[in-house]
Amino acid sequence: MTSAFHRHHRSGERSIEAILSALPDAFPVERHSDRELQRRAFRFTAGFSVPTASDAHHLSLADRLGADRWTTDRKLTDAVRPALPWVYRVAG
Repeated sequence: MTSAFHRHHRSGERSIEAILSALPDAFPVERHSDRELQRRAFRFTAGFSVPTASDAHHLSLADRLGADRWTTDRKLTDAVRPALPWVYRVAG
């Protein structure tokens, strides 16, 4: 969602003020951040050569929640499959 708002701002469709006022109501936010989540993310970067730290954090959270991770990033899926069968690439 934040990426979509970022594109709206860069294109001039929305001001920063409009975006910031919309963010809290745009979607429910549940924060997950603790030492073990960070450690798991680092393990993903080191163990799988995950392309970015944000990818590693997404993997860490998906792993914790038992959720599938969908991405259009071929580098990410190539780096982690078949070890992480819950990571899927969407053709894009």
